[in-house]
Formats: sequence, C-alpha cells, structure tokens
Amino acid sequence: MTKILYISGWGRSGTTLLNSLLGQVDGFVSTGELHQIWQRGLIQGRSCGCGLPLVECPFWRRAFDGGFGGISAVDAEAAIASQRNVHTRHARRVLSALRSHTLLEKYDYAPYLKKLYTGIASVDPENTRVIVDSSKYPTDAIVASGLPGFEVFVLHVVRDPRAVAFSWRRIKNTPDKTADGGRLRRVGMLRSTMVWQFYNWVIVRYVRRAVGASHFSQLTYEQLAARPEETLDQLIRLLGETPAYRPEFDGNKVEVARSHTASGNPNRFESGPRTIRLDSEWESKMPSWRKLAVSLLAYPMITRLRYPWKV
Repeated sequence: MTKILYISGWGRSGTTLLNSLLGQVDGFVSTGELHQIWQRGLIQGRSCGCGLPLVECPFWRRAFDGGFGGISAVDAEAAIASQRNVHTRHARRVLSALRSHTLLEKYDYAPYLKKLYTGIASVDPENTRVIVDSSKYPTDAIVASGLPGFEVFVLHVVRDPRAVAFSWRRIKNTPDKTADGGRLRRVGMLRSTMVWQFYNWVIVRYVRRAVGASHFSQLTYEQLAARPEETLDQLIRLLGETPAYRPEFDGNKVEVARSHTASGNPNRFESGPRTIRLDSEWESKMPSWRKLAVSLLAYPMITRLRYPWKV
C-alpha cells in the first residue's frame, strides 16, 4: 500500500522547501501542490519543477497514462468543478461522508485524486513508497484519507501568522507564469490572517479526526528552519520508513535537487547548495500596528498553537 504524506496548512510556511527535501529521500516522490495541477499544469500549461511544461514532462505523462489512460483523457475543467464541493468550509460535511464510507459516491473530486495518486505510484512502483503532496488544503486531506489503497499521513505545518502576513505582501516572480507580470499573487494582511486562523482551526478540529492521532503530526516552520536534519528524520520515523539514503546535511547546509513538483513556491525551480535559515525579517520591518492587528485577529489559534505575543 502506497503511503501519502499530505502537508496541510496556510501558504508561506516553508512547505515547498520541505517537499523538496523529502523528495530526495529514498522511496519518497515529491509532487508539490497537486491541488493546482488541473488548472496550472493542464489548462495554463505551466511548468513542472524539472523545468519542462508539465504536459511535456515524461514523469507526468507516465503518471497520467497510469491513472487516466493519458493526459488527453483528463477532463481538467470537470476536476476543477469538482473541487468546489470540497472547499475548506465543507470540511465537516466531508468528514461525515468519510465516516459513513460514502466519500467516493458523494464527492466527484475523490475519484480524480485517487486516479492521480494511482498514476504517480505507477511511474516507478518499485521505488515509490511515499507520495508527498504539499497541496495544503485541509479538506483535500480529508478526501485523501478516505481513498482505498493508500495509507494517509497528515503533517500540519504552521508558521507565526505575523511572519506569514508579512511574507504574503512580498513581490515574488515565478518563471512559469506569464499573467500578472509573472508575479505570484499577493494577499493582504486581513485575508492572510483570517485564512491562517480558519485553516489551522479546521486542521486541528477535523483533519486530525479524519486520519487519527497516530497518522497526524504538527510541525512549525520555525522548527524546520532551526533543525532541518532532525525534522527530516522525525518525519521519516513518523511514516515508519527506513530509507537507504536521504539528503546529507552539514549543519543547516544541504544540497537541494529539483523534483517533479506540479506547483508551489518558485524556489522549487532552484537546485544546488542551500543554507536553511529562519526568515525573521518581519520582526524588524513589520510595523508594530500591523503586528498588533494580526495578533488580535489570530489570537485564538496563536494561543492554542503557543506562539508568543509580539508587537
């Protein structure tokens, strides 16, 4: 049975870096944000992490052959339409369907995700024990946990909401996007904080119940940045894996390789030596009133997740 490590949380929390590191572990396949593959990869023709347009990438062509009978057989528009019924606000309803064993019948997106995971596993079945999906959407994690033939683990990744709000305002270019000047979308402070609050609440309340305590773990961006090697080893143990190899670290320095990621932060296109360090620029550059505003808006989950009060 192929294992799925579903990384859930709100964006700008280091999940693309984590996905890349995990993709270099023996038996692990890093796929990036699979939730976006239908729109960005198939319809918009954006790039795989290897640099090729996703529809031309040999890995993804084999994956769609194995799961759907070919890329041309995929109805990407229908897949996107089916995602509307598994929005984060539908988490409770989807969890109910999971528990009543009616998930595949009630939610059209479930068969699409099952076929996608099946196709990915079929590319190199002898060497694919864990598929790493960093889509982050909480309700997708519930859907994944109900798919027959897969053992699903969820990693809840959290970052300080003030750092997240600051990061979402940065201007970032991505080489595979032509619209909007080739820049990633920016999210305002209010929206970022409210989504951070809602996503994390849904994950703690519903996603954890969907997979069970033994298949659920929580990780902070701050832990990953401070102790990347230890973090990687902990995740490998969580999954019950004993890989023949994994990335070698020299302190916080590590060699990062490209992988076949469907979507994610632009750093998925980078490769070579990298020093992993905490991005704390927000502490000195974010105005005090913004820190206070985010802290107040996110207060319930800041308290629950034990982040310090900072202004």
